Amino acid sequence: MLNWKKIPFIRLLLPFIVGILTAIITKFELPYSYPILIFLILLLILDHQKTQKFRRWWTTGTLLFFVLFVLGFQRVNHHNELSSDRHFKQHLQQENTIRAIVSEMPTIKNSIKLNLQVQSILVDDITQSVGGNLLAYAALDSLSQSLNYGDEILLRNIHINAIKPPNNPQQFDYQSYLYFQNIHYQTYLGTESIEKINSNQGNVILSTAYETRKWCIQTLEKYLHADALAVGTALILGYKVLLNDNLKEAYSQTGAMHVLAVSGLHVGLIAFILNFLIGLFPTRTLSSKIIGFLVQVLGLFAFALLTGASPSVLRAATMFGLLIGGKTFARSASTYNILAASAFILLLINPYYIMQVGFQLSYLAVIGIVYLQPVIKNWIFLNFKPLDYLWSLAAVSIAAQIGTLPVSLYYFHQFPIYFILSGFIVVPTAGFILAGGLVLFFFELIFPPIAALVGLLLNGLITLVNAAIFGLQKFPIGTIEGIWLSFVGVIMLYICILLLIKAFISRKMKWLNYGLLVFLVLIVSWQINAYQKKQQTSLVIYDNPKNSLIDLFQSQHLISLKNRLLETDKIQFVATNNRTFRGIQSTETKVLDKESASNSKLTFADKSFVILQEITDTIPKNTNYLLVQNTPNLNLSALLKKYPPQLVIFDSSNDTWKVNKWVEECKALNVAYHVTRTAGAYVEEF
Repeated sequence: MLNWKKIPFIRLLLPFIVGILTAIITKFELPYSYPILIFLILLLILDHQKTQKFRRWWTTGTLLFFVLFVLGFQRVNHHNELSSDRHFKQHLQQENTIRAIVSEMPTIKNSIKLNLQVQSILVDDITQSVGGNLLAYAALDSLSQSLNYGDEILLRNIHINAIKPPNNPQQFDYQSYLYFQNIHYQTYLGTESIEKINSNQGNVILSTAYETRKWCIQTLEKYLHADALAVGTALILGYKVLLNDNLKEAYSQTGAMHVLAVSGLHVGLIAFILNFLIGLFPTRTLSSKIIGFLVQVLGLFAFALLTGASPSVLRAATMFGLLIGGKTFARSASTYNILAASAFILLLINPYYIMQVGFQLSYLAVIGIVYLQPVIKNWIFLNFKPLDYLWSLAAVSIAAQIGTLPVSLYYFHQFPIYFILSGFIVVPTAGFILAGGLVLFFFELIFPPIAALVGLLLNGLITLVNAAIFGLQKFPIGTIEGIWLSFVGVIMLYICILLLIKAFISRKMKWLNYGLLVFLVLIVSWQINAYQKKQQTSLVIYDNPKNSLIDLFQSQHLISLKNRLLETDKIQFVATNNRTFRGIQSTETKVLDKESASNSKLTFADKSFVILQEITDTIPKNTNYLLVQNTPNLNLSALLKKYPPQLVIFDSSNDTWKVNKWVEECKALNVAYHVTRTAGAYVEEF
């Protein structure tokens, strides 16, 4: 039973989170939020000053709830940069000239991704001081590749567009992902639109951190090779650019992908190393405790800066810093209270953290470990210390997996069967690799010959870990994929887990029965959903730029029609989530383009389709759907007058200018049409 007196921050955190989520979901801007908040605080103070005789606990509690609720609401309204009158969106034109500062280290792949902080915009030859974040993609050239954090650049005659929601069903919502990073607009830069006008305009601490990180990457490149370098830079520094698809797939399918994303695990390992080093010295006096605390906290944030100061690492450093402080100065402090306090502080700084997957998984994993690891470890008693150590690691991995399971299923739709085995491999070795990397950097500075030896050992260790992960990937049925859990399903699964844990701890059958009942309801809902998928007959024509992709769903069988040159990764990006959501068990793929067929005719669900790719002056009468692809040179008006279909669909393989012309012809003839490039995928359930 929870003692609420020992965890006051949880009671403060809950209404604060409710206010944040209400503001995010409703997108309502609360007018006069500051006066309302001040008024409520004054009422709370007056209530607190009443004599005990006239005070009522429910009035204080109610007032405190509304103070925190309004505070959460106000923080969201204030944090959203679109609510600012200074945002550059107020002055956007068809072509814009802006001055901006590179606010993060550029990311280089097929193009260069730049996060920019806009400083000013030119309006009618007058420079307006503005603010706001802008995401920019630049072509690879000598200038763009030379850009660094803190560079001030001038962008001339650029088109700035709002980031759009996904155009395909169940597709990753990049707009929402960026929205909760306060990025709402993007632009694509030509080679002649960028001019670098200044350097070193960013934060001095961050500039130093980025330069140090660059040196660390160069050091690792000196001693590590191939896949060992890719994993080493990711695990030690959070630099994942070098990871190839094979490595990502192997670590993901074995449940070890979290090791390659520097966050809570790595900060926890650094905290453990620092705590071990501090433990070598006596900390009995208050001054020694303060020094030990400062060394550990400064060490955590120095590591956070070294890895690029990503939000996930800064969150983890804050969380562990508060945990260290609580255990150092108040050893009886509740871990849950400290976690709640850290979450409250982080959400006060940035309320959008609540919507970020890393934030959710970090806290759920830590809560799972703190609450469940001792319980799981006590399942088995081992007198042999090495085996007991391995079981302790397994207990940590199981506890974290249970804590994050429902949310992981909700976001990633898969469950790695061998996560315990991968945990045996990556959790202990991650500590050695991380420590080895820090030792390597140290000796590279003071005595390179020893650094060469450390680098050789580190390269060998990472190579062995990679070999073990690839070997584990080959085990049969390594990952259960295609799991689609709704938000209600997440809540039900957590309720089920909590009831089963309660039953295990209390040894009472009633909690087990309640847990099994909830699980039964969840299973029944899944079965109903599975039955509905078996009855489906659906058509989806995707928006896939410069390509054609059609999915015909019949029960759990898929017939996919695509153009010959459409790459697998592009299919996965636009269609995989939708196919998983629909529970597809078998797939039949057909190539349908000018190289393999001329204008094609097919029937599906008693509807007739004509896929038009070449010039023609006739189509079958009573055609239901006319799908135009690959910009055929035809007189559409004449064709539609003779053989009007129920609907004309223009997919994204057509040239934009031609589609615009055809749309006008459809309007003139009063023929229904759908353009996937602008209206999104065409979906019909039969």
